[in-house]
Amino acid sequence: MEYSDRRPRQSKAVQACAHLSRLASDLEAAAHPALDALTRKVTTGTLERVRRIKTRLVRLKTRVETVRWQPVCCFCTHDVP
Repeated sequence: MEYSDRRPRQSKAVQACAHLSRLASDLEAAAHPALDALTRKVTTGTLERVRRIKTRLVRLKTRVETVRWQPVCCFCTHDVP
């Protein structure tokens, strides 16, 4: 793989990481108030809110793990002895 072929992939990887970082920040901003509300009063609504945040966290974790392995594959060169 030529160096010039890698550049678009590197750019996409950087963009993906920046996007995931923003999603993580948004998730953290939502999680703290939800957990605070749950510690003040346990209700069905607050439990559901925390459950939805946990679901978002699991999905984000999966996406991060996927993106983490993509750059490794981009730089693999099978034609080098």
